[in-house]
Order: sequence, then C-alpha cells, then structure tokens
Amino acid sequence: MCSEQDEHPATQDILHMIPSVGKTVVPLSQLCDELSRSTQAEGATVTSIVRYSGKGSLSHRFVLLAGERNGHEFWIRLDRRPNTQSTFRLLFSPPDGGAKDANLALNQAHVLEDQEKMEAQVHFPTPIPLKSFGTVLNIIRDGSTLYGLRKENCWFFSSVIQEISIQFFGGSFRRLDRLNHPTLSYPLRKAIKARMYAMHPPPIATSIKDLESLALMTHDPKIRTVFVNLARVTEIQAVSGASHCSALHRHRDQLNYSEASALLQRR
Repeated sequence: MCSEQDEHPATQDILHMIPSVGKTVVPLSQLCDELSRSTQAEGATVTSIVRYSGKGSLSHRFVLLAGERNGHEFWIRLDRRPNTQSTFRLLFSPPDGGAKDANLALNQAHVLEDQEKMEAQVHFPTPIPLKSFGTVLNIIRDGSTLYGLRKENCWFFSSVIQEISIQFFGGSFRRLDRLNHPTLSYPLRKAIKARMYAMHPPPIATSIKDLESLALMTHDPKIRTVFVNLARVTEIQAVSGASHCSALHRHRDQLNYSEASALLQRR
C-alpha cells in the first residue's frame, strides 16, 4: 500500500484510512477485500460516479466515486493503468496484469490532477450502499485480469463501471452525457454482467416478467409484438438471465390463448 500519510496498520478499517489531508492509495484488490469486512462502510453510500479524462491524444480515463457517510463526503478514484508508459511495449508486448488502484480522500481536489476533465456523470436517485458497490468492483477486478491496449484498458474499466451502475443500480447519466466505448471488449463485458445478474438481478427483470404475463393473457397481437420488441432490446443489451423472456419469444408467431394459459399454469 502507498500513502501520502503515515503507514496504517493492516487491521484498521478501510474508511478510517482516509486521511484528513492528502490521499491514501491502495490496490483495488485491497479496497474490495477490506470493504467486505468494514464495519464503518455499513452506513456509507455512493451518490454519484463521474468519468474523467486526462490530457493527450490517448486520454487516460478513470472514474471518481462520490461517497457519503454520516453527512460527510469522501472520494474514491478508481484507475486502471498499464505497467509501462511505453506505447511501443504496449503495442508489441504480451498483455500483463497492469495495475488497478484506488485513491481515497476527503477532499475531491486531492484525487484530481491538472487538466483532468469531467466527461460524464452518473447519479443515483437512491444512493448505492458502498458495500454493494464493492462487490461490483470485485467482480470487475476478478474478470479483467490482463491489461490490453485495445481491450481491458482504462477506457473499458471506466465504461463497464458506469454501465453496471446504470443497468443494475438505477443510475442515470446527466443530460447529454453518454457511455464511452460501449462495445469495447464485448465478450468480457457480457461475462461480467452475467456474474452481476446472478448476484444483483436488475429491476428490469421484474418489469419484463409482468409484461410477459400480460402479453400471454391477452388476445391482442399488438401487445405481444411490443413485448417481443422489449425482449429483443434486453437481449441486445446482454442482460444475461433474461431467459424468462424466451417462452413468448420462441412462440411469438404461433402462440394462441390456450397455449398461453397452459404455459402460465406450468410456471
């Protein structure tokens, strides 16, 4: 662990390691592990996640979590960096583990550098429990083990964090803000979201199931068509686990009322 303050004992609660001045830097793995057993994190929440970009043609991207506990703000900066700054080595060397770091501070200015600019902000109508988001970070950390210039890089890291915060925790972008590089490293992104779905089913699942029941009970083909289109959108978004949509999807052209009733009775 690196710190701009004195070294902290390993047994100290992770939130007590945030200094009153300056910042504390820990590996992301340590942040995830210690959040899972932190007593101080029980009442802490994440209120927003902001993506920043640095200077240069290949801008470094990172996300900044705004946290709150007992009415006090704190900030966690999450970075994904290669082990070398040489573009030649990044292009021609095999991918390695890179580095995933977390910077913790009470003052936002202590985790931002000159010329780093805000790109997009996700806010939450209902703040996310910090411990729950620690689980998210652990899944991403565990899934993206190799840094690659064209895939598991800082662009992917910041993108998948914001995507999951919207898809699984009800966050939304500010007006005109957008997700960066939404298709970068798509297979890995899909695998991470599959693990997320198993642990935190998104609210959309319940809504789709309700719509499916309505579509199966009606004679109106227009309602069935609307539901099938919604199911397709869900599949395109790679929400793994949305298999409850498949029964109607398979029979969307042939399904009649009696078949629908029988299908509902088998559930």
